[in-house]
Amino acid sequence: VSMMREAWVGPDRESARETWGDAVMQPHRYYYSAGGYSEEADPWLQEIDDPQELEFDRLQEDRFIFGSPEDCIEPIEECHETLGATHFALRFRYAEGPSHEETMSAIQRFGEEVIAYFES
Repeated sequence: VSMMREAWVGPDRESARETWGDAVMQPHRYYYSAGGYSEEADPWLQEIDDPQELEFDRLQEDRFIFGSPEDCIEPIEECHETLGATHFALRFRYAEGPSHEETMSAIQRFGEEVIAYFES
């Protein structure tokens, strides 16, 4: 089972959200406006009339893997245990940012701390 998720790893959840949160919401607001969300899967959509009302807090639990390395490990383990996921395609960067340097740093940290955890 393969899963695609948005991802960002930083020192902690707060700094990860600060660096990456606005950028990750841009494609999701587009997906919403293009009909990419289903009220059957996300009943809270009935409360939203405009793409700008789609907020990070609504999506973070089941669409994003972000925060400290430990924060990132937890949802990966959960997807593996509950869904049998063994492969993940993670998107770290968007046209809106973060910068290339910040993205490369997050990817490196993900490799050194998150992937390394699963290899041990």
